[in-house]
Amino acid sequence: MAIPTVTYTFTNSTVADATEVNTNFNNIISSLTDGTSDHSISTLTLAGALTANGNVTLGNASGDTMTVNATPTFVSATTFSSTTTFNGAPTFNAAVTVGAYDFTVNTDNFYVESSTGHIGIGTTTPQYHSATEKALTIETTTANTQPGIELRANTTSDTSIGSIYFMNSNSASSSERVAGIISSRVSSNNAANLAFQTSDSGGTYTTRMTLDPDGNLGIGIATPAVKLQVAENSTGSAASVANTNTGGNGMSIIAASTSSADYVLLCNRGTSTEAFRVRCDGEIYAPRVYTRGFSGGRDVYVDGAGLIGYNTSALKYKTNLRPFNILDNIDKIRACLFDSVNEDARDQIGVIADDFVDWLPEMVEYQDGEVETVSYGKLAAVAFRACQELKAENDALKARLDALESV
Repeated sequence: MAIPTVTYTFTNSTVADATEVNTNFNNIISSLTDGTSDHSISTLTLAGALTANGNVTLGNASGDTMTVNATPTFVSATTFSSTTTFNGAPTFNAAVTVGAYDFTVNTDNFYVESSTGHIGIGTTTPQYHSATEKALTIETTTANTQPGIELRANTTSDTSIGSIYFMNSNSASSSERVAGIISSRVSSNNAANLAFQTSDSGGTYTTRMTLDPDGNLGIGIATPAVKLQVAENSTGSAASVANTNTGGNGMSIIAASTSSADYVLLCNRGTSTEAFRVRCDGEIYAPRVYTRGFSGGRDVYVDGAGLIGYNTSALKYKTNLRPFNILDNIDKIRACLFDSVNEDARDQIGVIADDFVDWLPEMVEYQDGEVETVSYGKLAAVAFRACQELKAENDALKARLDALESV
C-alpha cells in the first residue's frame, strides 16, 4: 500500500505553529498499533515570515530538509541539524550551530567545509597543505582581478589601524601572541607605518622591524632615518652575511663607536682570518690584494682625496704632450732608507714627497692641504725620462768622440 504524502504550507506563521503540528503528528504516531512503519516530517516549507522567540532545532533526522522563502528572524539560539535553504536574508540575534553540513552563502560567496573547518571565499574548494590544518582561501574567477583583505578603522588619533596576530594556544607564558603585523596612523594626513613583531625564546614580545611612511626600513630601529637602518646586536654587529658551512667565509657591517680604531666593515676567511677590513678612520686592511700572480691587469691607486681607481696610459686619453727635465733636478730627490714615525716599521725604502713640490708638483698628493705622498706609480715615467736625457747626452758625447777620432 502506498504511503500517503501530506504537505503543510505555513503562511505568516511562527515556530510555535510548526511545533503544534509536530505534536499532533507525534500523537497520531503514538496511537498507532502497527509499529512496522516509520513516520517523519521529511520536508517543511515556510512561505511567509518566520519569527522564532525561543531556542529552535531544525531537522531531527538524516535527510530532513527545510526551505524558507521569506525573511526569518531567530531571536534565540538556533541549531541546524539538517539541510536548510534560505531564499531570503535570515537574521540571527543569538548563537547559530550548524551540524555535520557545509555552510554556503550564495553558491560560493562564503563557504565552510564542515568536515575540516576550512573556509572559502569565492570558492567551495579551499586549498590547504594538510587536512588537519585550518585554511582560508580567497579566490576570484574574474579575469584580471585580484582578491584582497581590508582592515578598516575609524580613528583620528595616532593609534593602531589594524592588526594581524599569530597565536599559540600551547604557549607557556600568560600571553599567547607569538608574532604580529600592525599598522598605525602616525600623522593627521593618514600617513601610516607597518610594525613587525615577534616573541623571542625568553617570551619578550616586541617590535623587531618597522617600515615608516616614507619607505624607510628599520631593523631594531623604531624611527629609521634612511632607507635601511639596522641596530647593532650585543656583539656590535649591525648586519652580517655568512656562509653557513663550517668555517665558511662571511662579512659583517659593524655599528662602530667613536673610536677611530673600530671596524665598520669586516670580511673573514674561515672562522678567524681577516681578509678585508675598513676602520672608522679610513684605514683599509687587505692582506690578499697582492698575494696572487697576474699575467696582466692594471694597478690600483688611491689619490689624495681617497678615491680608488687606476691610471690610464693610452694616447686617446692625452693631449698637449710636452717633455720635462729631470737630470737638472735629480739631485734634489732623496732616495733613502727610513723608519716609519706612526708605525713600528723600520728600514723602509722610498723617496720624500716634499722634494718634488718646487720643481715637479704633479708627483705630489695632498690631504687636508698638506703634502701626503708621492705618486710612486709616476716614478717609472720620471726614471724613463731621466734615461732618455742620459741617452741624449750620451749620444751627443759619442758624436763628438767620433768626430775627434775621424780627424
